Amino acid sequence: MKGIDQAKSMYRKWLDCCCLLAVLCFGSSFGIVPTPAPDQGGPIALIGAVIHDGNGNIIGDGVITFDEGIITVVGSADDAIDLQNHEIFDLQGRHVYPGLILPNTSLGLVEVNSVRATQDVVEEGDINASVRSAIAYNTDSEIIPTNRFNGILTAQVAPQGGLLSGSSSVFKLDGWNWEDALLSEDVGLHLHWPGMKRRRRNPESGQFERVINENYQGQTQLLHSLFQDAATYTGEPLNLNLQALQPAFSGNAKLFIHADEAKEIISAVR
Repeated sequence: MKGIDQAKSMYRKWLDCCCLLAVLCFGSSFGIVPTPAPDQGGPIALIGAVIHDGNGNIIGDGVITFDEGIITVVGSADDAIDLQNHEIFDLQGRHVYPGLILPNTSLGLVEVNSVRATQDVVEEGDINASVRSAIAYNTDSEIIPTNRFNGILTAQVAPQGGLLSGSSSVFKLDGWNWEDALLSEDVGLHLHWPGMKRRRRNPESGQFERVINENYQGQTQLLHSLFQDAATYTGEPLNLNLQALQPAFSGNAKLFIHADEAKEIISAVR
């Protein structure tokens, strides 16, 4: 009997180890971010496609060629497009659509909203013009492949929080790191114009309600003073926020203004 009990005990341990190994392998297979595609090795042509060009036009029996990751020709088989030296793939009537662009997103900056350690989208304070989403973009995010598989190929990733959140950059959703994925760096600053009303929870009813923003005048004055100082800033003494605003004044970067109501929009553009 003792030998039978030992055999049963060893069998249970072996079964537990097998179950643990299966769980680890199964979980890890779903947690791995897909490997970025290698650089294009030569010109490629897609033929026999139904092409939707994004402007409402549909090209039957279409041809798309691209080289070094850039589309070179979009046309019809009737256009007699030169396909010499191209690797040809016949799509046999499959539909081809332009990749979607996701603007003003926190993609790559937030992984789990309820876990503070995975959030890199909000900085402390009201004025953070020097904050850049480019260097914070996480290409290992498991949310990025989900968006890419649903047709989103490009994203404008923007910081959030405060009145002046920082600058956004545009990324392709396929890359080893933020430098590899970067398409356009620091395209614009994001200004969140203060609301005349703010949202708060009623302490008695527990319901959310909109009340007058007592800090509205002070917040707007802070922004006016900031932009006046930035317009006359010479570089000395060093001020990172004023320095970060200079591309907006020189026309090298855009200023994206976020406002919710008509009065706030009018106030922001005056």
